[in-house]
Amino acid sequence: MQVLKPNISLIDDAFKVNEVENNRLFISISFNGISYSIINNANNQFFVLESYSFQKQETLFQLCENISQISKENPILKQGFNDVTILIQNHKSTLIPNSLFDESNKKQYFEFNQIIENAEDILVDQLANIKAVNLFAINQSLLQNLKNNFPKAKIIHSSTALIESLFIINKTKSAIEEVYLNIQSNYFEIIYFKDSKLQLNNNFNYKTAEDFAYYLLFAFEQLQIKPDEIKVTLLGEIEKDSAIYEYLFKYIMNIEFISRNEKFNYSEKIQSLPSHYFYLLLNSATCV
Repeated sequence: MQVLKPNISLIDDAFKVNEVENNRLFISISFNGISYSIINNANNQFFVLESYSFQKQETLFQLCENISQISKENPILKQGFNDVTILIQNHKSTLIPNSLFDESNKKQYFEFNQIIENAEDILVDQLANIKAVNLFAINQSLLQNLKNNFPKAKIIHSSTALIESLFIINKTKSAIEEVYLNIQSNYFEIIYFKDSKLQLNNNFNYKTAEDFAYYLLFAFEQLQIKPDEIKVTLLGEIEKDSAIYEYLFKYIMNIEFISRNEKFNYSEKIQSLPSHYFYLLLNSATCV
């Protein structure tokens, strides 16, 4: 069994590991890693954030093994939280307007845009702000593993939290249209709002910065978005000195990194992170 240690560990000195009653736990799960954050309900402050990055993209079996090992060995996670939300990060989701949705037909809806693999279940998230549901697939073994290790957890798709939280931010802005890019190590998600309405949510795998630029400009072309006019806000794993940022700066005139959500408070250690890092973990509390 491999030794799993967090590559990022930000734990406030005042945090008491055995006092979980007033805390909410958020966990992000992907084949590339596991991260979690904790917010205190009394003062609305995030004071724990840890992240485990796997050296390679894990198999389903190894991912389940890693989840079980971390949940049992991490002194914080094994405390047994009552309020837990798990965010599933994969590319297998699709949005359906409430007006068209019939849960008895969820498999057929999903198969319009996605392929259902053997041993996958289709789960349903409600997106109140955009009056839609998000259907997503999860392997049955992974789902059972999460239920065993976190029996009180609510399991949702990462794009559900992303769309809902960005909608709340976007509706308070004066911009007529804006694109948000959630950039991860091997894929990115594009969310496009126009007149405070969601126009697009899609994701693309990429291996190189050239791939990234191609898919982004292709999406802009399909939506008739002018790169030199649209505002683009960045979140996720991206730095100004990266090749991806250089491409963005080359084609897009108005770029900024997303600001930290002022609705919440943050420990000094978490504030040391760039504001756009771990956006999902530090904003899912707005909509769950």
